Amino acid sequence: MSVHEEELRPLSGAQEGIWFAQRLDPANGAYNTGEYVEIHGRIDPALFETALRRTVAEAQTFALRFRDTPDGPCCVLPAEPADWPLHRIDLSAEPDPRSAAEAWIRADLATPVDLESGPLFTHALFTLGADHYAWSLRAHHILLDGYSYKLVARRLADTYSALAAGGEVPPDPFGPVGPLLDADAEYRSSERFAQHRAYWTDRLANAPAPVRLSARTAPPVYPFRRRATVLPDAEGLAAAAGRFGASRTDLLVAAVAAYLHRATGAEDLVLGLATMSRLGSAALRTPGTTSDILPLRVRVDPGTTVGDLVRRVAAELAALRRNQLYRGEYLRRDLGLLDGGRRLYGPVVNLIPFSEDLRFGGHPSTSSPPGSRAGSRSGARCRCSTPTTRSGSAACSPRRPPGRVCWNTSWPSGAGRWPACRRTRVCPRTGPGVPARARVRPAR
Repeated sequence: MSVHEEELRPLSGAQEGIWFAQRLDPANGAYNTGEYVEIHGRIDPALFETALRRTVAEAQTFALRFRDTPDGPCCVLPAEPADWPLHRIDLSAEPDPRSAAEAWIRADLATPVDLESGPLFTHALFTLGADHYAWSLRAHHILLDGYSYKLVARRLADTYSALAAGGEVPPDPFGPVGPLLDADAEYRSSERFAQHRAYWTDRLANAPAPVRLSARTAPPVYPFRRRATVLPDAEGLAAAAGRFGASRTDLLVAAVAAYLHRATGAEDLVLGLATMSRLGSAALRTPGTTSDILPLRVRVDPGTTVGDLVRRVAAELAALRRNQLYRGEYLRRDLGLLDGGRRLYGPVVNLIPFSEDLRFGGHPSTSSPPGSRAGSRSGARCRCSTPTTRSGSAACSPRRPPGRVCWNTSWPSGAGRWPACRRTRVCPRTGPGVPARARVRPAR
């Protein structure tokens, strides 16, 4: 069954989890997500709005509406999508235009959203100077995940550039949202669903309670406190990983596991790993929300060499990816973790491999999460950030426990996912930081 105009249908697993989490605390803006893109050059604001409205009309997820029914929450694609405003705000006369724009964006992100009445997204175009602009997008996480932000921003940049050059706009690259939702429903009634459930049941059998780096779990709140840094030699990671026959992802996840072992003394570790949970070309070109966090169980002891740990992590990651469509919400239900605040995993690792080099009519851009001064010009360098609650506990996401050590190429989301690296470089997103020495022996 596909999403047709005015046809109600059940939510996907990802949407459903976000729906119920938001309904538990309707006045909380923590599930709003956001990013802003600074454009370094003079653009035509009217032409930009034309490109933006065309992009939003092409991405059907923006038109979805959500309803609570006797049969559970549902979504519908209305025949006539609701109109929406583009906030055009001139801050060029402000002493610090960028800070003024960020203050507006932070206030917008903190605004609670009613999932049934909306509005579920906001666009704004800020004039920061004669040749300096910023576009911001705030969307509820039920509409977009971090990967989708990249799809939307890329299409907007390409559309504006084509219009500015007086050429033909490239064909709509997005897939319809219906097949993305249908694939989730088909999966839940498939044999693969049962196979993946069996894998996870076996892999997590007798798993210990996940260790963490903080004394308590903070509730989902906005705003977060974040810290940002740049990894000095990101390219050197690939060479280091290659010595073990592994990838940079394997190496970075192994570093987090080594740090957690050193900090806590625990040997049977359960990390959280953020996943795209998208398979197939249609899913990869369709804006929507599918991302998830799944447990990665790794064993480390004082006698483990770095090489052994990296290879062990690589094997576990490969198995996780093969079974990544089975969502964390299902695992919590299967393992009886829905009540009592018990956790499925400890620190969360979020590695974002998306690449981007956004140019608007030839002008370079910088993508940043609100409040970050570590943004980077497209194609230039990476940044990372670690949100914490006001009390100081790390809390990158309301769906993830605080106190994590995160490695991230960053993408935005007030609900817990923050902006993206310009290329495929990887940045550290750290709480206490990954030590120069871990309690593992060097590989021989």
